[in-house]
Amino acid sequence: MARILVTGGTAGIGQAVVAQLIAEGHSVIATSRHQQTASAQIEWHQLDLGSQANVHQFCQSTLWDTPIDGVFNNAGFGLIAPIESASEEAIPRRCCQSFDGAASAEINLGVDRAGLVGLEEALV
Repeated sequence: MARILVTGGTAGIGQAVVAQLIAEGHSVIATSRHQQTASAQIEWHQLDLGSQANVHQFCQSTLWDTPIDGVFNNAGFGLIAPIESASEEAIPRRCCQSFDGAASAEINLGVDRAGLVGLEEALV
């Protein structure tokens, strides 16, 4: 089966995707802003897209030593409030963390590139 990386795997869509991939027998690597308890079924890695240092550390980790067959890029930050009641700091944080953080992880440090290399090798 495939080795799949799921960013933002602790809740919502990411959590459901992780559960489905495990049920299908895939090897799952999942990320979370906060450290997770070790699991026999999931290889957890901490990844806070709001922290450039943490993104860099994640992308330098040994998880990339073994090819990844697919990436489900789901990590983000939710702003759970009516827009008119959100603080002036929260709105740009929401936009920047979800866009800039994900772009930084993908473009600067190769999250998607690493996944695509594995997919290309599998298809050839």
